[in-house]
Amino acid sequence: MDGIPNSHRVYDVDVSPSGRPLAVIGHQTDEDAPAYVRVGQTSIQLHEGSVSAYAPTGALQFWDYARWVGDGKVLVACARTESEGDNNAKLWDDLGRLLAEFSLGDGINDVLANDQWLVITYFDEGVYSDIGPGHEGVAFFDTRGGFQFGYRSAIGVGAVPVDDCYAACWTDNDGVIFLPYVNFPLVRLRIDVPTQEVWPTPQEVAGSRAITSVGDRIFFYSPYDSPSYPTGRGDQILQWDVGSPHTSIAGEYPRGKGRSLRGLPGGRFIAPKPDGYTILSFD
Repeated sequence: MDGIPNSHRVYDVDVSPSGRPLAVIGHQTDEDAPAYVRVGQTSIQLHEGSVSAYAPTGALQFWDYARWVGDGKVLVACARTESEGDNNAKLWDDLGRLLAEFSLGDGINDVLANDQWLVITYFDEGVYSDIGPGHEGVAFFDTRGGFQFGYRSAIGVGAVPVDDCYAACWTDNDGVIFLPYVNFPLVRLRIDVPTQEVWPTPQEVAGSRAITSVGDRIFFYSPYDSPSYPTGRGDQILQWDVGSPHTSIAGEYPRGKGRSLRGLPGGRFIAPKPDGYTILSFD
């Protein structure tokens, strides 16, 4: 991406259905410097503290989410909120005009957006907070922030436990897949008439940070891998055919200090780079 000052870097990125990029740009070392979303020639300034230091390493990270809503609108959502109804999301047009403000709940782990739906997944602090609708595990809003339904309420007794939703991705405009903790089953959900399919997954994909699919071929990025649980799979992209007992290695991508790969529909992953972004395709 052109025009990024030498002192700045890209912290987050998304592409619209027609391929237009948006990028979150902030200073590399100064957490007090303003950060902004750049869409073409338009810059949307973000709130103070949206880029700040991660205590264990001191590295600056972007804590919020910036997503295209269709081809002409941009959603910026803050992961945390302090009370029910406290607005933590703003919707802008691609000229930088504010269209709406609303609440998406507390403890946001990821945001999926298209021209019909906002899909919000939550980590454990959101699931177990008193601020709705995080207790649903996954929640569905219209593109103006109107809550439509939650996963647990819509599916009822058939809903799998969602203590923390590790990864999610679109399958099409009305369908998503997601990977919830504790047991990491694969859930494929239709949004328009809420119904689900659920499959147990092989142990080697547990804890994956990102997911995408092409039909019944599922790709998982960066399963559990730590000094206390060394699997050697932390940089791997694993392919799994639904129902198979085995996975295969489809590729590798090094984990970064900040955000790394995120699933896009159609067997693709996207990741920010200091001067732009990378897309990996497995279609």
